[in-house]
Amino acid sequence: MDTGFLLGGGFALLIALLGWSDQIRGTQERTRIQEREFLDTYNFRWEHFRSLIRTSESPNAETRLAAVLRILGSGGLTNQVDVLLLEDFEHLDDIRYKLENSYSIRYWCVFIASVEMLITGILSIYLRGSILKCSFLTWTHVYSAIWIILVGIIVYFTYRISVQESDLRQTLAKIDDKLRTAKENKDPRSN
Repeated sequence: MDTGFLLGGGFALLIALLGWSDQIRGTQERTRIQEREFLDTYNFRWEHFRSLIRTSESPNAETRLAAVLRILGSGGLTNQVDVLLLEDFEHLDDIRYKLENSYSIRYWCVFIASVEMLITGILSIYLRGSILKCSFLTWTHVYSAIWIILVGIIVYFTYRISVQESDLRQTLAKIDDKLRTAKENKDPRSN
């Protein structure tokens, strides 16, 4: 193994991790903006809204029922589009939860791959190959197998993230359209 390749690759993967952390924060911020806009438009409280849409937090049935009754009692939901908007937010939360899990798995796999490259690079400086030979397999074969498995996992989760982000963008666009329509319908000046 080439020492420079291993050390350089390890540092490059660590830099890629920094870029991916920005990607995660951007998705969360856009979701929060739409949630605040919904709460302002319908004049709901965050606790009730969260109890309905945050399936990842799995509130009990009593909490969800109480939230539904409070929201329905507030008179904010006046037509089917308004109710469907709540379902879209629940779907958005589900996508966001799965996307964050995929980001986390990819992040840790890339982190492990970069640490593996750095450690192997440092070992290759000091242990020039003769000590690392095993009876049937060499260290190079073991390292290559680990590397191939990690790269396969990273590629799979990168593809999965791409699909989930596409679904997220479509859902966000649908919510944007419905929120815009709801604001126009609720604003007496627009008539």
